[in-house]
Amino acid sequence: MTRRVVFVHTESIRGARVLVTGASKGIGEQMAYHYARFGAKIVITARGEDGLKKVRCFKCVKLGAQKVSYVTGDMSDPADPDRVIKYALDKLGGLDYLVLNHVGNSYVEFWNRDSDHIRTLMQLRAYPAGEAALSIIKAGATRQREAFYPWFHYFTCLFRDWFPFIKDLMLSD
Repeated sequence: MTRRVVFVHTESIRGARVLVTGASKGIGEQMAYHYARFGAKIVITARGEDGLKKVRCFKCVKLGAQKVSYVTGDMSDPADPDRVIKYALDKLGGLDYLVLNHVGNSYVEFWNRDSDHIRTLMQLRAYPAGEAALSIIKAGATRQREAFYPWFHYFTCLFRDWFPFIKDLMLSD
């Protein structure tokens, strides 16, 4: 059974100026599509130009984005974040939403520098990217301080915050 999620605050996003990093696939791609459906002005970025062309040309424009531009960039290159932000500001005249969806450096001390474990976590796609992306956009548009997807992660975070010593016990050697 497919569940359709309805978002009633679309007017708060229509015309918004949005920069989405990591937008060539996965959640970043789906976020670009949702912003397009809501009539936003979008700049998308990722490392590969082919994926960006596909997202821009074949989807965002057809879905109703007021404006779509793309720029390639590798956020791990020290010069690229500034260049991408400048490009977005030039194209859009400002930013209302900044979606940082790229994979960056990660602390791996918790896993004893086990890169295979980290790789597995990064490749895991347990939840539909479209639903996760819409949940994040809804939280931003309604000015929520936090977004939890799926919903039960709210309780996971409460447990972590209420009982920090358990986390310390689990992470200690």
